[in-house]
Amino acid sequence: MHAVNVCGDHVGIGSDGSIQKTALTVAQKTTFDEDETHRKKLGIAAPEEDRYPCVPGLNGPDRMEVIATELAKRGQPSSVIEKVLGANCQRVIGEIWGRS
Repeated sequence: MHAVNVCGDHVGIGSDGSIQKTALTVAQKTTFDEDETHRKKLGIAAPEEDRYPCVPGLNGPDRMEVIATELAKRGQPSSVIEKVLGANCQRVIGEIWGRS
């Protein structure tokens, strides 16, 4: 909601990650932490990228449904929800690469 409040209906969710549920094992956390330390040392880490790559409640293949439901509960019209879930990304890609 913060992004929608700041940017209006121009928000888009990046969906380049896996739709599989992320189960963070000790080994995965260790690898993630080591990679983050290395990226910081190289000066290429983005601000706040040190959080594990999953959000409780949005860590499964139904994450887009959860987001759509929550946006609707907060009074967002279906036109905004559609844009957030993919129409904005589709529009931008079309503007950059053209439409066929």
